[in-house]
Amino acid sequence: MKALRIKNMVKRIALFLSALALLSGAGSCAAWPGNESVQTETAQTDKTAPANPETSPETAAEPSTASSLPTQASGGILRLWWPPRDSLNPLHETTHAGQAVNRLVYQSLYTITPEDRIEADLAESMQVLEMGQLLLITIRPDITFHDGSPVRAADVAASLQQLIAEGNQSIWRSSLDAVQSTAALSEQVLEIRLNQPDPWIAWALTFPIIPADLAESADWTIIPGSGLYRIEAYDPAEGLHLVRVDANETRQAQKILVRTCRDQLEAMQALERDELDLVLLDTRLLHLYTVRSSLKIDFFSGNELIFASYNTDIGHLLHDAATLALLKQTISRWRDENDEFPDWAEPSPLGLPLRSWLVSGDAEKPLSVLLDEPAGWPENPVNLRLIAPVRDQRRSRLAEDIAAVLKQAQIPVTIELLETEPFTAQLTSKEYDLALLSAQLPDTPMPGFFLLDPLPDLYSGLAAVAAHEGGLPDLLLWRTRWQQLQPTAAKAYERARTADPVWQEALMQASARSSWDSICLPHMGLVYGDRVSGRCRPSRYMPYENIEELWIWSGLSSSSS
Repeated sequence: MKALRIKNMVKRIALFLSALALLSGAGSCAAWPGNESVQTETAQTDKTAPANPETSPETAAEPSTASSLPTQASGGILRLWWPPRDSLNPLHETTHAGQAVNRLVYQSLYTITPEDRIEADLAESMQVLEMGQLLLITIRPDITFHDGSPVRAADVAASLQQLIAEGNQSIWRSSLDAVQSTAALSEQVLEIRLNQPDPWIAWALTFPIIPADLAESADWTIIPGSGLYRIEAYDPAEGLHLVRVDANETRQAQKILVRTCRDQLEAMQALERDELDLVLLDTRLLHLYTVRSSLKIDFFSGNELIFASYNTDIGHLLHDAATLALLKQTISRWRDENDEFPDWAEPSPLGLPLRSWLVSGDAEKPLSVLLDEPAGWPENPVNLRLIAPVRDQRRSRLAEDIAAVLKQAQIPVTIELLETEPFTAQLTSKEYDLALLSAQLPDTPMPGFFLLDPLPDLYSGLAAVAAHEGGLPDLLLWRTRWQQLQPTAAKAYERARTADPVWQEALMQASARSSWDSICLPHMGLVYGDRVSGRCRPSRYMPYENIEELWIWSGLSSSSS
């Protein structure tokens, strides 16, 4: 019976992956994002990484697909994946899958917990001077790289200088815009000058720290880190070999082999062939696997936000405050009180996970400004025009769910699922009433980013659909109050404070009144193979947290028998 069950499971997975391959060929499955750190609708709606990312001559000569790898499992070695790359320098990393692997090898000044709190890693202390524009960071004196050399302030300075250099497209770069310069003042003291105070700068100091003399490396040189695993060897055909630095349990994940796959779909196919043990999936592909009960998956809030834009321009249906209030109340109740919210995402009223210390678990509070039952929908029924991109199945499904809720509330609505080009054009020209948008979130907290005026550079592409003059009464008052209460540089960076209730209340009030509405945070996930015993504790900052505690069994998994 067990053999039959396994055989049927294999057949189901094979059929499912075959269907995904066809979908991928039709352009409906996105490859893992490449060098884009944020996806803004008006600039690059539904932009996906190419199936074969551009590579350097070195990468082009390297076998880059999992299909060329042997199917025989190595005894007790955990097998992960990352996309093709141009070098082994972690400061050049452009993908989330590669970033997750690099965090196993390299430490940083600070790390971010799943609750969005900041914790010191290599930093011992931080002083904030000159009204928040000068930081003096003391480095821990007891840390060495894997080659035995000490970690110095000069190494941190060189790593940071490489990241802020013009043209660097690293995934670690997106939150460092405020950094003007950096220098080592001594062996252990680092100076960072900012062009403006940045209350979230500690959250941006999570980049890999590597030896100064290798900061500009652009080839296949092995670069030592100071993290939990060290690089033992790299072979273009076989992959990256990692060895646990503190080896004390032979049955746990002492060795890791990182293999190259073109994208996450190919990585899932390699998992089916028993060539991988853990596959990290992004928010776009994971939702296709949520119905697969035979797969062991850890879900966690991802780095993408799906949110709604209400067209409140003069002359449009939702410029009327009562009509907008009715619509926002209906959608907010569906989001916050719906026990059957889509299982591939976490509802989010503020664009932050509910476990974030900035939310304090008060998910329904934004509804407090909408408690008074607004007037009914305008007479001579006016159809609400809801648009979403047809290429994004998640937003298409959300559009259908929202339309069903609105119709139940006697609000007439027409859905238009559009191809990328007309969707972008209608956003820019504001030929809609309600639109479902998507944006990638940075590692630094940016609560209520759509309330900021002007919008941050990361979201400059959304400027064409921003409508700060619209919204419910008192929006300007609450938004101004919230911005004035933004955390200041006088706050201690090295320990996260409890969110100020006054600041949080202002954020909630402004969010509820705005012409934007956070809908959900789509899940990312870790998919486990049969050889893995135990679970990680993944978050979007540390997808492989607890990976060293996994037990990896030698031999082939049941899926390949």
